[in-house]
Amino acid sequence: MKTQVARNWKLGRTELQVTPQRGETIDVPGANWLHALHSELLLPADYDPNQARGKKLVLAYNITGLTALKRRVSRVWTQERYYTVLEGIERVCSECASGTRLIERILFDVEHIFLTESDEPRFIYVPLEGVAYDATQNSPLLVLAVLAGRRLRFDSQAGATNAEHLRQFVLTKEVFSLNDLRGFLDAEFPALRQAAKASEQARAAELDAARDARQSAFLDSLFAGFDAGGSEGEVTP
Repeated sequence: MKTQVARNWKLGRTELQVTPQRGETIDVPGANWLHALHSELLLPADYDPNQARGKKLVLAYNITGLTALKRRVSRVWTQERYYTVLEGIERVCSECASGTRLIERILFDVEHIFLTESDEPRFIYVPLEGVAYDATQNSPLLVLAVLAGRRLRFDSQAGATNAEHLRQFVLTKEVFSLNDLRGFLDAEFPALRQAAKASEQARAAELDAARDARQSAFLDSLFAGFDAGGSEGEVTP
């Protein structure tokens, strides 16, 4: 596959465009899963199904307003924003694992991981079959190694210490393990982990409350229709 950043003038947006090469075909269930997921982390892949029968199929990811991680590595990091990127790597791997999707299909390099203005990461999952993925060229460990680089600058000693510990962590790993990364983040960022879990629980409670409210409103309208359509002890079809 080949990738390029291009301007889509028709849609008025900037895209990362992925073009399959010989022997590579679209994984339709994977593409549908990506759209149905509505993930905050994984950008959906837009493509024309009819185009797949032609000579050129392009997967298009809307990256308008996003900045490649490569362009932000050299700036000064806060501990909180540094953690946000690391935690994003953990979460996106978890999403793929829970959806029985291949983590290897995520483009794990600093050119293809994009950040919002608040440094929330966005990832590219490529739903293609027949791609020869190379763990030495595409692995979360490679991104973690960049984020553990000695040239990174921080606004506090705490952040610099986190990076040094991440460097030691990466050096002990030959293959990526999601559980190992979770353990590292739990031990290295206990306060931020607790705050993130509390925020996640609060959001889950809000979603549950909204769902219950919708169900209650539906039942109220349903019973209101019965009340309006029949007398006591009588059900009107």
